Amino acid sequence: DGVYEGEFNAHFYPIKNLVTSGATVFIDEIKNEDGTSTATVGSYDHANSPANEIYLNTQQQVVIKVPEGTHDKVYVGLKAHDAKSVAVQLNTQTITVSSTMDQYWEVTPDREGCIVIKNTEDADDNLLAITNIRTANTEYKENANAPVVQALNEETALASYQTFMAGSDNGEEVPDEDVEIDNGDDDEVDSDSEPKSWLKTLFEGLFGWFH
Repeated sequence: DGVYEGEFNAHFYPIKNLVTSGATVFIDEIKNEDGTSTATVGSYDHANSPANEIYLNTQQQVVIKVPEGTHDKVYVGLKAHDAKSVAVQLNTQTITVSSTMDQYWEVTPDREGCIVIKNTEDADDNLLAITNIRTANTEYKENANAPVVQALNEETALASYQTFMAGSDNGEEVPDEDVEIDNGDDDEVDSDSEPKSWLKTLFEGLFGWFH
């Protein structure tokens, strides 16, 4: 049952099947005049793409709902189109995909059970190909059911994308509205203020112990 060494109950989910099952949401970023970006739900024309993969051009992104079920590990199959290296943001990971052969990258889904994949390459023609989602267990589990593909609603996808852009997954509440990403520095914090306050409290405490 192990497809790879140390892996059991493996299941493969072709990305095109996930697209047609509604388990993916494509995200477009619209640049605003004030320097912020608004994330909106986009679309993907997969009619003419290969039967077993989808492509992301530079600065394009997709949110994928991982099939729900019993699994310890989640992997995403990626490859570089035309052997051109592609810089990729995969949830909290920054990776480089350079092989035209299918490679599987382990990824931890966010609290919504989603994976966000973004082609961050600057070159216009460096396409990223997404092929499969693979789930597996580190130990064999008898009668383990195959994870079930679930549809991904737009609200959840936008929430996952906001977490992705913030660079963390800390479980905080996520607004329902479109994601607003502020690139300004109006709320920059004085880096000296917190350490000074902390040291003052420490010294006051020590003074109290010895007097």
